[in-house]
Amino acid sequence: GKTDKEKAQNVIGEIINRAKERCMFLDPYFGAGDLLYAYILKNTSLPIQIISSSAFLKDKISGDSRITHADRLYAGLTEFQKKFPYQKIECRVLKGRDKSPLHDRYIVIDNSAYLLGSSFNEFGSRATTLTKAPAPELLIQKAIDWWSNDDESIPLEEYINSKKVNDESKNSVGIGAKIFQPFIDIYKRLFIKK
Repeated sequence: GKTDKEKAQNVIGEIINRAKERCMFLDPYFGAGDLLYAYILKNTSLPIQIISSSAFLKDKISGDSRITHADRLYAGLTEFQKKFPYQKIECRVLKGRDKSPLHDRYIVIDNSAYLLGSSFNEFGSRATTLTKAPAPELLIQKAIDWWSNDDESIPLEEYINSKKVNDESKNSVGIGAKIFQPFIDIYKRLFIKK
């Protein structure tokens, strides 16, 4: 028979395959492992929209790694696009370095929303719930606002590129300061009176 995790994945598969207009995954901890659900969607003409968070994606995969969750998710999305070039899939990153404005996990399908009590990758491995939201309009509107407002979220690729630019500029400032330090020391000795 099927494991509980496989049964849980089938339940989510049934829900997302009802989608005709909209398929959104909102999870502040959405990572590469959660892309499994993108592979389950059968309607390749329907764009898949994923909202994750900077608070999670900025972290390194493991302590000694230079690879972040954002890097791994981007690699997973790239691999997905190679396998399904006609399926549009996008991820946006909610701003907020330390705390995501999104706490719970949701699946938005057309005009319905489902609240998931655990992370997508844990669904089926522990006791949890999947509940259809009784009045989803405000939640769906908030998801659309997050998706379409550059002040609240940015595309994953842009997020990764901005991180690289910041890292490189930190390094170049460090190098620049080291190069000029002897001149700064001489300047201080000659021109600054104690």
